[in-house]
Amino acid sequence: MKLKILSIGLVFFYTGISNAYTCDKKTAKKEVERICSFIEKNGKLPDTETLFFNNCGINYAWIQGTDKKNKMQFHPIQGHLTGKSLLKEVDSNGKKLFIDFHLEAHRVAKKYTTSDGEKIPKGKHNSGWVEYTWEKPGASKDTDKISYVKLCDGPKNVSWIVGSGIWKEDLEEYFLNK
Repeated sequence: MKLKILSIGLVFFYTGISNAYTCDKKTAKKEVERICSFIEKNGKLPDTETLFFNNCGINYAWIQGTDKKNKMQFHPIQGHLTGKSLLKEVDSNGKKLFIDFHLEAHRVAKKYTTSDGEKIPKGKHNSGWVEYTWEKPGASKDTDKISYVKLCDGPKNVSWIVGSGIWKEDLEEYFLNK
């Protein structure tokens, strides 16, 4: 674990990511969009370093498949999930979060603005926010989290879902201390 944390720290040092502390949904969304743009431009999954960024501390994005098994393509922190079917993965409340990510990335918009007032194009909608619980490093129990997920076009009609989340308590603490 210490080696993984050291490696992540070195990635930030060498890639020149700013030390400015931010913690917001806008940054999570922007980073997912950045990774989707990389996939669409290069026709392949990004390397590990591309999946890390600064939002509420060191944060990351994961990439899951859209096939029938809903396989994890790559998870930079929970490596044991990579290559595994996500159909039976549930959070501490029994929510099938990876299925919910899949559904959110494939849903058809019925409302044309988000709760934040952001416009959504009519018809097919390929992104959105999902709430769930997840194991937060150092916490004694699963913690409430919200993640932005987006369906990204890859090569040869293959698509992947890219997502990144934020701990709700981190968001609350950031805005209380801002």
